[in-house]
Amino acid sequence: MATYYIPANTLHVDSGGAVYQGIEPDLSGTDGDDVYIDSKDTHGIPFLGDGVYTSGSDKYYLALDVDAKNRVEHPYYEGGGYPSIKNFNVNTDKIFLPEGVSGGDILFDRYEIAIYKNNKETKGFLRIVYDPHNCWRDVFKPSSFSRTWIEDEILIWGNVSDPKSYLSIDNEERIASMDGAPQAIQGNINRYKNPEGYNKWIYDISQLIIKKYPDALYLVDVIAGVTFNSSIQGLKNRIFLSNGESAFNTSSNQSNEESKNETSNGDEQKIADNINDVIAGIKYLLDGIKDYDGNLHGYLGDAPTTVTYSYKYQGQLDVNSDGTIEAVFTNSISGRWVTSSIDPITGAFDYTKHGVGGTTRIVGIYQDPLVANGTVEKDSVFDGSRTFINDLKLDNLILKTVGDYDGDGFQELYWSKVDNSAYLRAVMHADGNIQYANYQNLQQMTDYLTSNGFADTVALIA
Repeated sequence: MATYYIPANTLHVDSGGAVYQGIEPDLSGTDGDDVYIDSKDTHGIPFLGDGVYTSGSDKYYLALDVDAKNRVEHPYYEGGGYPSIKNFNVNTDKIFLPEGVSGGDILFDRYEIAIYKNNKETKGFLRIVYDPHNCWRDVFKPSSFSRTWIEDEILIWGNVSDPKSYLSIDNEERIASMDGAPQAIQGNINRYKNPEGYNKWIYDISQLIIKKYPDALYLVDVIAGVTFNSSIQGLKNRIFLSNGESAFNTSSNQSNEESKNETSNGDEQKIADNINDVIAGIKYLLDGIKDYDGNLHGYLGDAPTTVTYSYKYQGQLDVNSDGTIEAVFTNSISGRWVTSSIDPITGAFDYTKHGVGGTTRIVGIYQDPLVANGTVEKDSVFDGSRTFINDLKLDNLILKTVGDYDGDGFQELYWSKVDNSAYLRAVMHADGNIQYANYQNLQQMTDYLTSNGFADTVALIA
């Protein structure tokens, strides 16, 4: 067991590590319960716990080395310095955020998964970033090109390894060789497949920075890099506030900006049980919604609390052409969506109608026909079902319209991506569940609707 106070340090230009004023300290750790206490003078990247003996229950107390909250200029790299925690064990170790930093002001960047060949162990790496002005989360909000996504209300920015970049982006061998989270890989593919759109995105975010964040270099503080043996969710559960409370499961995890946009009355999230009480774009609590089999929120066990109050109202339409209008909600936490039949007189939702003959339910998950026939690998970037779920988690879809455009008797729901880069056509069963869905670009969507005599519908979607 040892306690380590990290001394003042600056960035090592060549190695990317840390340079100390005196003798370089040994921060490799012991096989006991070690404690690491960061310093406001950590302007380099000291490596913590990178020794052989790292089996104890270790604690890491982080610090702020730049004053991002007050926009104070500094001579260091953007985000300042930070300790790099090398062997974080989510079963035993804990991270404590600096005093005054809440979970609601945190994002994760540079997320990647690495396989350590010496013991075939898979680990993740990411940086914890303090973003008090919502700068990075605004500039790099999820889009077709950003390589970012939202997971449990945290923005995550993923790295992508592209070892066969010398091949065409249309070459499946190149795509198969890419390493990273699926959302990041898809963003990387989009950048190469649509360079004009990517350049426009670069231009747009540069204009946003100029107009809204001219001092962007000083608005964030990178407070740690972490190599860990778990999923992101597992790591989140081991991050705490300076007072010892969970950073992401308490009322104090909200940023000031989130508090302003709270869609609740007092401390209670507003419940959606009547169409007359919901507003498009606002998230609500659906406490009684079930899937076809009767599982609350589509979970076999207890659903995370964040799922229950994250249903965003999209609009209303008749999903299965039975004459009953349904309200549609999407959930960026679970990656699922909901249809809720509306009583034509009272406007109420009846959550008991989730089974046979009802359309108030968590919509099922379909299998991509191309996966079923072996053309596409399941859960690959070409799996339409997986892409649909990812777009729901990114909050990247807007409900547009519905109709039986090919005349086969089944309703087709059209959604657009937020940036209008693609359009999702979801074909429904007669019972209101989904058959399958496919993405179309503007030309494909226009040709499809026009050829079926619905040219006027294009303007409702694009």
